[in-house]
Amino acid sequence: MANNLNLTPERKAQLRKEVIAEISKNEIKKVPVKKPRSLTAARPQPLKVSAPKKITPAPKTPPVQKSLVPMVVKSAVPSKPPVIVKKPISSKPSVVKKIIKKPVSQPVKKISVPPKPTVIKPAAKTAVRRWPPDPFLTKKETWTAPESLVKPVLKKPVWFKVLAGGDRKIFTKGLITFISLTLVFILLLAVDIFGIYRLDWDNQANRVLLNLFSLPAGQVNGRIIKLADYLDDLKTIEATLASQTNAPVIDQRILKEQLFNRLVSLNIIDYELKKYNLSVTSEILDQELQNTISQIGNLEKTTEEIKKVYGLTPELFKKNVLKPILDMNLLQQAITQDNDLPLNKQAGQQANEALKLALTPGTDFETLVLQYSNDVSTTNNKGDLGWFKRGELSKEAEDILFSLESGTVYDQVFKNDFGYHVFKVDSKLTDEKSGEESIKLREILVKVDVELYVKSLFDQAVIKKYVK
Repeated sequence: MANNLNLTPERKAQLRKEVIAEISKNEIKKVPVKKPRSLTAARPQPLKVSAPKKITPAPKTPPVQKSLVPMVVKSAVPSKPPVIVKKPISSKPSVVKKIIKKPVSQPVKKISVPPKPTVIKPAAKTAVRRWPPDPFLTKKETWTAPESLVKPVLKKPVWFKVLAGGDRKIFTKGLITFISLTLVFILLLAVDIFGIYRLDWDNQANRVLLNLFSLPAGQVNGRIIKLADYLDDLKTIEATLASQTNAPVIDQRILKEQLFNRLVSLNIIDYELKKYNLSVTSEILDQELQNTISQIGNLEKTTEEIKKVYGLTPELFKKNVLKPILDMNLLQQAITQDNDLPLNKQAGQQANEALKLALTPGTDFETLVLQYSNDVSTTNNKGDLGWFKRGELSKEAEDILFSLESGTVYDQVFKNDFGYHVFKVDSKLTDEKSGEESIKLREILVKVDVELYVKSLFDQAVIKKYVK
């Protein structure tokens, strides 16, 4: 453009100086420096960053643009507006541009960044068996069953493999053999059981069978009487009768019938004792056997005496003789103390009637004994119990009876484990030398009969007999 004006070199130099002077007068606007973005936002934990130190900027020097320098040309004619002429500094044509001062870059302090925490990748998911997709669902909506619902693959049994492998003949033969042996065993077992019940077979093999299957000899109200106990008692009784020279001859059928009825009665007694939470323990049996040994003398003499009388060993004597006797005595005490029992109430009423008549003047006491007493030994002796000294009766009975006069009837019914007693002091004597008193007693005993009680239960029971 300057070339088009045909300026002289001097004029060009003058215009250059004027342009430089004009540029130096104008102040360049400062551009604010943007602070670097904080690194704390991108980190999991806040970091303390010290403030950057202030750096004094270098002295301002007008930047020189190598390519183009804008130049303002004043026109010689004041009425015309000034014309801006672009003068190239280099040989290349240039274009005048607006010069903007760039911000001075400030050095940023390096901050040590902690290493990123290691992220544990989840374990690879196991392959999940997919269920058949629902035809109403799309391909993306197909439900995947959780691992807990995946059906395990079941192994096929051996017999299936055998059949699938073609060995059906071997399997069929083995099955037929097993069924045949089972049928033979059942047949032999049935024959053996028939022989035990109907042919009286009794050997060691049969005893094993009896204990294994707990075969019954009968039932009492649904309670089983073991066949093994029945055969043991039968064998014992037969051995006892064989050992006695003067033993009566008893029909075998009657003997078995009496033995079975005895076992039924013992079953009833045992059941009644359980109702009262009572039982004869092994310690009581041992103590009773020891008392028997003490009365006879020693164990050898006792063993001989038991074998001579009963044909039993001491152990069988405890089981077959002592235990039934002790069970009956224990049940006697239980039913006597049971005031709600009809048999007990009836015995008490009979005793009160006998007492009322005994207290009536002119009544024969011996006649009342025969009429009301149900104890055989008392009836045979007409109620005579004999003479007693102090210490030979129970403490309660002693204090009452020794306080009565001769020929006096005690005015109340005395009850103990045997039943109801009506006592009369028949005579009373005092020793002149020692001053010791003695009394002669008579009684009316209305016994709560345990045998009668068991018989009534026997008659009411539902009994089933399996042995002949």
